[in-house]
Amino acid sequence: MKIASVFRRLRSAPKYAYWHISVRLLRNQQSGPGAAKLGHALRQIGRWAEAEAAYRVALKSSREPAPSKRLELARASWSHELSVILSKQEKHEAAYRAARDACAADDTPLPHAWQLRCTAKKVESNVGIVLAGQQIRRSGICTATLLWELAEAYTALSHWAEAKEALTSYVRIKPNDAEAQLRLGRICALIAKWRGTFTGPVDGGREALVFTPIPETARESDLSVVTCRKAALKAFVQATTLKPRRIRWRSGLADAHAAVGDLEKCIAAYEEALGMAEKAKGTWTFAVKHRWQYKIESARASLGEARVEDPHFDCAVTVPEPVPAPTAGRIPGLFFAQITYSGLHLSGLVSAVDCQELTISLDGVPIRRVKVDNSEILGTFVYAAGRNALPYFPVTADITVTTADGQPLQAAAGGDLMRLSIPHGDGSAMKFARSGHTLDKKGASRIRPSRPVTARIGTCGPTHGFASSSKPNWTSRCF
Repeated sequence: MKIASVFRRLRSAPKYAYWHISVRLLRNQQSGPGAAKLGHALRQIGRWAEAEAAYRVALKSSREPAPSKRLELARASWSHELSVILSKQEKHEAAYRAARDACAADDTPLPHAWQLRCTAKKVESNVGIVLAGQQIRRSGICTATLLWELAEAYTALSHWAEAKEALTSYVRIKPNDAEAQLRLGRICALIAKWRGTFTGPVDGGREALVFTPIPETARESDLSVVTCRKAALKAFVQATTLKPRRIRWRSGLADAHAAVGDLEKCIAAYEEALGMAEKAKGTWTFAVKHRWQYKIESARASLGEARVEDPHFDCAVTVPEPVPAPTAGRIPGLFFAQITYSGLHLSGLVSAVDCQELTISLDGVPIRRVKVDNSEILGTFVYAAGRNALPYFPVTADITVTTADGQPLQAAAGGDLMRLSIPHGDGSAMKFARSGHTLDKKGASRIRPSRPVTARIGTCGPTHGFASSSKPNWTSRCF
């Protein structure tokens, strides 16, 4: 008697008996479809380990150099079932791999994508969350929870444009979510700062990341520098309106005002934040007050309304004219330099593979080697040359950052250098650097000053750290 006719008769039996008898009839099956039926029967009676083994036999026995479309769809279904069985046994890594195989073989069925999403969350795979989310959205489903997960995953993978799109869609659904507005503001500001975004296959790792510049302005485009700055400002305004007691959020709002050229509103936002910080409890306020104070006085100096004297306000980091266009494609990384309250601050992102160390140079002379933090998909680095070291820098110098094999990182605005201007510098640190010495990790030059530091930088006042009287003498301890 054929097995098919036996199964037709058994369908009238109780389910538990039916599946037990099915297991006995199919126990010697080694072909793909037969082993898959055995695995399905074993799954129904909760024999997970045996069901896993049966589905693995089915997948192994059905490998063909050029499988038919029907066999590909069958293998996708078997991989899906295997993933479910592995999840039942809490074998999350194996379940995630099986779910990815199912989606790779057939990305049409929605259950495959949901299973991939669940297993990816278990193993904390941003790649899996993105692949599953893309497939679910193609089917027409777009929930707020899915968009939030996609935004987080895209951000972790450094696909900033996709993260911005997901967050923009999210805030359309939940416009009163202050945290989402804050994140949208930060991702828009990030794209505008680096004047581009990374793209490429999400499952390719750092090797697959390519840099895609965005235009300064573009009609009918939601991805240009000007548009991103305006979107960042709008999001920060919304976030701080929804959560007015979040003091630190106001620094993002102030910087967003400065980015669009409105220094007066930047000053007002920082002053409001400082006033709130004076009443706040917590040691974090000590870490931000000096930084915010400097931003206020620096902005006032730019407007010609300086209340204090500080040669630091005349220092600047610019991009040499004419501004070169950013490089598209595979690049070693990006760097950005700026003058802050504490000195010259450099930071950047590294996309070069296996890059462990970078060299920072002034006019081609190495002044410091810094380690790269490779804990994320893009490496990062930060270095600050202290305020007290700046008087010994040259009046003008070109800043470059290179990898160990000499590849230059791209400056944020394009090209591979940024120009440092220190009007009160005497250049003595460069003589020290040319002799083979470098600055220490705090930015000091390890040389005895040839002259006293004559920077006039005022005395901390009682309220915001700046005296209200005109142009007092300060000490560098204020910063």
